[in-house]
Amino acid sequence: MYNIRKIFAANIKRIRKNRSLTQEQFAETVGIQWKTVVNFESGRNLAGPENLQNICNKMKIAPYELFLTENENTSQDIIKKINSIMQTMSNKKLEELYRIVAVFNDKKHFIE
Repeated sequence: MYNIRKIFAANIKRIRKNRSLTQEQFAETVGIQWKTVVNFESGRNLAGPENLQNICNKMKIAPYELFLTENENTSQDIIKKINSIMQTMSNKKLEELYRIVAVFNDKKHFIE
């Protein structure tokens, strides 16, 4: 059985951290109190309809993303994670990574 509060809490925290926001910055951006973010991330409270709408609008996410379980990473989430890693890489490492990705993308290298 799913624990909706726990799932929501983890997703709020993940979304906030992916954007490198403190709890205070997230609260200010979304238009809620800092303590509300603390309560969301601790699983004590769920957002009501108005706060859900504000979070989705300000964070530019779809409502379902607030309720995804760990095994349901969207393609956009994965791309964001990869982009975050790539931003710290040197040009040389980026070129190496490109060659690796190009091989994975080339279907002739795989046995079907």
